[in-house]
Amino acid sequence: MAAEPENLLARRLLAGLQYQHTQYTLAKATLTSAIEHATAINNERELAKLRLLLAQTALEMTEIEPALALLSVAKTHAAKVNEWLYLGYIAQLAGVINQRLGRNEEARLQFKQAIKYHRMMGYPIGQSQSLNLLVELEIVEHNYPQAYRDIARSFEQISGLGLTELEAATLSLMAKVEDKR
Repeated sequence: MAAEPENLLARRLLAGLQYQHTQYTLAKATLTSAIEHATAINNERELAKLRLLLAQTALEMTEIEPALALLSVAKTHAAKVNEWLYLGYIAQLAGVINQRLGRNEEARLQFKQAIKYHRMMGYPIGQSQSLNLLVELEIVEHNYPQAYRDIARSFEQISGLGLTELEAATLSLMAKVEDKR
């Protein structure tokens, strides 16, 4: 990266590694610098990705409201360039944050929006992940019939794809829903 300080992909990957190693302060600094550069060259696609990762970092640093604000801006960038996959990720994280804040109806809307974006991309993994988050919300609200319908859809999306970790998590969630029925 020292040889190419303006390489936004390298900076985003570095920040991702810092995030994975719980070096949130470093990740935040790396992302903030990359966002300044991406803004200067008007790279909307990269701005959406950088701000999503910065929102995830802010959430880990318990900066919840700033994380939501970052997601709102990231959504604007992603929408400008029809970055459907990242719109799905952004909506998914916005749903998680809103649920943490007790805004369950807004969380539900965000999860449903994430499912739509992932469906547009033909991305069954994203659909299943978002459905699973929606199922967890329905369980919290004791809406077991809807939770069961959603978990069945989730499993249908990923069964047979060889995604053992996601399949196991989905089956575990399915068992939890079936216990409540």
